[in-house]
Amino acid sequence: MNSSVHPAPAPRHRAGRAAALTALALIAGGALSACGGGGGGSSAAASPLAPAPAAVPAPTPATDPAPDSATPATGTPTAPAASIPPSSGGSAPAPAPAALTAGLADFTLQLDYLDWLMPEVGPGADGFRYGAAPSADAAGYRHAKPEAGVAWPTSAADYAALVGADAAAALPGWGLRSVVLYGSRNADGSYSRVQDLSQGATCVDDTARAALLLADAYARAPGAELLARLRGALAFVAYLTPLSGHNYNCAWLDAPRFFTRDAFQRQNRHVMTSAELMARSSYPADFSALANDRLALPATLLRDAAGAPVRVAPWADHAPYSIVMNDLVGPDGADIAPVYRAPTWGWNGAAPVQTGWSGPLKLAHSSSAAAPSMAGLRAFWAFAHARRALTKTGNADAALNGFVDGYLRLTLAAALARAPESLSAKDGAIVIAALADVIDSVGSTGAITGLPADRAALLSHLDIRVAALLAHQETANGDTLGLFRDGDNSANWNAWGELEIYALARAHRVADAAGRARPLWLERAMLAADGFYATAFGYLAGADGTARITALSGGNRVAGDQIVYEQTPIMLGLMALALETTRSADPAISVRAVQYRDAALRVAGWLVGRNRVGQSLLDAGFPGRVRDAVAATKINTNAGGESSVEGLRALLLTRDFLAGRADW
Repeated sequence: MNSSVHPAPAPRHRAGRAAALTALALIAGGALSACGGGGGGSSAAASPLAPAPAAVPAPTPATDPAPDSATPATGTPTAPAASIPPSSGGSAPAPAPAALTAGLADFTLQLDYLDWLMPEVGPGADGFRYGAAPSADAAGYRHAKPEAGVAWPTSAADYAALVGADAAAALPGWGLRSVVLYGSRNADGSYSRVQDLSQGATCVDDTARAALLLADAYARAPGAELLARLRGALAFVAYLTPLSGHNYNCAWLDAPRFFTRDAFQRQNRHVMTSAELMARSSYPADFSALANDRLALPATLLRDAAGAPVRVAPWADHAPYSIVMNDLVGPDGADIAPVYRAPTWGWNGAAPVQTGWSGPLKLAHSSSAAAPSMAGLRAFWAFAHARRALTKTGNADAALNGFVDGYLRLTLAAALARAPESLSAKDGAIVIAALADVIDSVGSTGAITGLPADRAALLSHLDIRVAALLAHQETANGDTLGLFRDGDNSANWNAWGELEIYALARAHRVADAAGRARPLWLERAMLAADGFYATAFGYLAGADGTARITALSGGNRVAGDQIVYEQTPIMLGLMALALETTRSADPAISVRAVQYRDAALRVAGWLVGRNRVGQSLLDAGFPGRVRDAVAATKINTNAGGESSVEGLRALLLTRDFLAGRADW
């Protein structure tokens, strides 16, 4: 999860539990397809879904915490075990230069570190529980948020309406696995799990990423252990998803059990915002200069004689295994933002002293609300990608298939209810990638009963979503030719999460398979790959790939710390583009495939040491651990959830790409 990318919630329409469950019951009715026959399934026409918040419109074609120097980790993994060998067979493309494939072609996926970072937190581990909470402060249960108009499935009947009887009966016995936000390296070389004491301990966004990885791994090597991991990740994402389809993003775990680095981390307590966490964790060294601003945030940190930040305890309690619910707006547009107080300070001439508490402050930014968000779109993609993997492998588990299909219907409807023009380019690309997976899963016969649109309608929605994405792209000659803009400020851009090239290439593939020629989509993907992104990421032959930029600020190029999720979406996009140009009947296009292949491998090589500091982000001491970033002169050795999951998935897909078995 990147804390800088959390759209503010928009007003939502009220949708009560009864109305939502009635709509869901209409499409459940025991007719949930298991899709056990690969691409087949039911040939019956899909019935329309009218979920909360609204029916799907008819389409009209047109950085992480610094290492702590104190306590070694408890429960840090000690040796790699589970692994997935490279795929074999298949026709390989023309061999790429050895200098570009070194460290990539022989990658073996190992999940030991991810298993540690993604613990079991479900009923069987005395964690999150299903059903209505017996009291308002009961640990482990979803709590009501009546002022936000949130309706949850809580009873067996609720779940039967949502996912079918088989899944409703099986769900309480399944595990839940969620990705902890951060893994921090300690001074002794061990690692500690670290929670964000303002936003949460774990989140849907990173757990949905893990589901994408596990679905890819399962599709390549089906097995019970991988399937259980995938099921656990999806179950956690579903647990935080109300009947509206717009999920909460963050949750707390049991801090003393999982976060052992120091006393600060071991508390089931939190602060309201990251700024407040900093203000309450450390005092400003130049506090006297700020004394007239009693709520001023510290510009620097006051440290004790040993050089450690001066810390104070957090100030708000939360139940273990509880969902972070800091909605700002109610379903009727009413202001329901949490109100809190902050410490105020004085200066006694030698040191800061707390003088009291501020008057009421209103939370202005939500990290976790039941509202449209990027995390909700990634949840949609996770269920779509899982359905594609289960369809491809002929999975015959009726309970799991019903569960995936039920939440796919719910999150698909919520995503399609969002106006295409309201989405940023980053959000729009996720929707397109997910739609491509759904269309692949449906095939030509409509394999998923009860989808809110049949295959033809989904393809029309794809047309609309791609058109909206292309509206974000710069097409005028200049330094930013091909760039996808977010928002109205054309002077700013961030390299994090640029999936647009990948989304266009995937959309082109599924449209072409459906007999719908969309040459413009491929042309625009190539425009991006040949234009701004080539210079920003330095992946063309002869370019200085170590001089990547990470942002545009006021039109100026910024070369900050390079993080994993800046690199991996571009790498996947270039691979998908190489595959699509290879398939082209136009020699002027197909000849470009080798260029895009080599460009993708240059970006992938960043992970294994071909970067500005010449060091691999893969931890040789513990395979499967992917470090967070490349700083100016060294590797950031922390290894959080986003980085580890994205890095492992990128390397898995790169390996299969080199073996001629790319299939996503």
